[in-house]
Amino acid sequence: MMMNKFKWMGVILMLCSLWTYSGLRSSAAKEGNVIFGYTQLSGKWKQEQEGKMKGEAMKKSPALMVSVDKRGGYAEYESTITAEELASFLLGADERGVGGFEVQLDVKGNGISLISRSDEKVLEKVRHTLKSKKDYSIMLRTERGTTSLWVDGQQVMDRVKTGAITGHYGFLVDKGKGLFRQATVNEWRSNLDGVELEGWKLTKDGLESEGGDRPLMSATKAGSVAFEARLHLNQAASSASLIFRGDAAGRKGLRIKVDGKGDQILLMDSKSEKTLQSVSVKIQEDILYHVKIVDEGEKVKVFWQEGDEPLLIEEHLDPSEGYLGVTADTGTVLQDVRVSGLEGNLEGWTSERGEWLSHLQGVIGSSDGEDNAFRMSTTKEDVFILEGDVTIHEDSPYGTAGLIFRSNGVSGYMLQLDPNLGRVRLLDLEGDRTIGEMERDLAPGATHHVELHAVGSSIKVYVDDTTNRSST
Repeated sequence: MMMNKFKWMGVILMLCSLWTYSGLRSSAAKEGNVIFGYTQLSGKWKQEQEGKMKGEAMKKSPALMVSVDKRGGYAEYESTITAEELASFLLGADERGVGGFEVQLDVKGNGISLISRSDEKVLEKVRHTLKSKKDYSIMLRTERGTTSLWVDGQQVMDRVKTGAITGHYGFLVDKGKGLFRQATVNEWRSNLDGVELEGWKLTKDGLESEGGDRPLMSATKAGSVAFEARLHLNQAASSASLIFRGDAAGRKGLRIKVDGKGDQILLMDSKSEKTLQSVSVKIQEDILYHVKIVDEGEKVKVFWQEGDEPLLIEEHLDPSEGYLGVTADTGTVLQDVRVSGLEGNLEGWTSERGEWLSHLQGVIGSSDGEDNAFRMSTTKEDVFILEGDVTIHEDSPYGTAGLIFRSNGVSGYMLQLDPNLGRVRLLDLEGDRTIGEMERDLAPGATHHVELHAVGSSIKVYVDDTTNRSST
């Protein structure tokens, strides 16, 4: 039996979750010619002229092919589909072509559907006159946990809730034959939440500013944090900034400015435009640069390129929290904008309740004292190992933290660490019933490594390599 291993690291003060899924929808592909950039999983595939690919479903299996690379986050996918009967564009699938979502063109039913493939749920369906063997141009945009669709330049779906999508994209023919143009993908790789891309455009190189030096703010809030980006200036006199400790509009707080015109890096107060520190650096157009901020509360360090030593250090600051964002002149392209947080292979994190802040050691969650704070992942598995590091903050000696798994958001199971009672509990959320528990020294401020093995009805829990076995 194959067991998937999931890792996450960070400071967690409340609860996270792992959902479940099962099912495999692929079989061996029939021998055909190699199509660069894609893996043929089932059915029959052939490379045609003008960059098009033909897929043919077999009697017992569909024609399925996925990309070699993974894409996601803020992205635009474009392709052309010619369906004989039933053909789809996939996104967010794993390397086996399992899971994710599909945009399905049903010629006989004259309809276009957006389908969640993990549970085969139709999220939205629109009537659209479709003709067999006619080309249809599609464009999909994923942003802020939603997906929008354009067909032949006309928007037919607007911000359907899908959750964050990351994975392989590809093509599927359920019935008959399908002809596809190789997809083009414009993507901005970022783990910032809640960014509205107005005034910016997605390109093959990243997110490009359309001018106005307008702040692009996220819903990600942080205190002590690492915040970084890769960027290049298309014009020698342009500039770009990373905003931190900001207000929601990005007009207050601090920012690091990469100034191509002045050949310098500046730490500035966003509201007063006062320069706190600056250093001269030769900056050229069309060269990819890496800038990183490490905010330690009373001290801020700025790193440039891949240097181990900070380029700037500002000390004796008052610790504060705020929103993260960017701003740039026309033509500046931003890539890989990242904030420190949970590291690992769980995807699609969203904050359901309470307040969650990005942190140098992961994420910090806090509740209002009455309800737990929840942070949920969209990763779904049935048989798995889930492991990570949990710290109960020293200022919260009566707080609890843990994991929720095999959950639908209401019922499921909780692994809870309670330092006040010195216990690790495995709970069935249906009736808040304790399944198993063990005594453990869980001093506030200490970090504990938690590992959970789930195979069928058997659940094994390890805390700092000490085992407690329970069955559900």
